[in-house]
Amino acid sequence: MNSVITLLQNYNYVPDGHTQSDTFKIITKTSYPLAGDIVTLGGRLRFKRGLNNYATVGKRVTCFYNRNEKGEPVNFKTFQTKNQVLIENFLKGGSHE
Repeated sequence: MNSVITLLQNYNYVPDGHTQSDTFKIITKTSYPLAGDIVTLGGRLRFKRGLNNYATVGKRVTCFYNRNEKGEPVNFKTFQTKNQVLIENFLKGGSHE
């Protein structure tokens, strides 16, 4: 994750908070039929470049997207966070604008 964050910063993305997170109690193999484990989903780091270019970085997935004139997220492009080469090629290609 840290190398992807550094890469984003090299392409002028700046920190912009994090995505919403929620905590749930889920059923696991050992707790069935009762809910047993508490998990938190979301809370991915968010970065912004310019007025409508965004990226979120998580342990497994990095996502790029834009916001339209209504502020709605559009044009999603996702990569496995561990595949920094593909992410860098995407950033170099400029197709995220």
